Amino acid sequence: MAEVDGQIAELAHRSTHELRFAWRQLHRVEPPQGLSRDLLIRALAHQVQESANGGASRASRRRLQILSGKRDRDPARAVLGLRLCALARTREASINPS
Repeated sequence: MAEVDGQIAELAHRSTHELRFAWRQLHRVEPPQGLSRDLLIRALAHQVQESANGGASRASRRRLQILSGKRDRDPARAVLGLRLCALARTREASINPS
């Protein structure tokens, strides 16, 4: 924990150029235009904490994407659900998985 705190504290002492370079190394792209020094530090600090603590689970990340609207729900689940509802209404006995 002390090591993580030290790495985060060290970010505040880096130049903006060094922070932008760290962003490029991490994300392999330039930081967004107009991103303030403060937000660069916060984003990099978040990454340090995530690396040390393992970050969010895959299921949590997927759920956040769905809630933010950046990812549609699994279309296979929606189709399966519609098919099962249709089966229930018609009382059809066979299920076609395809």
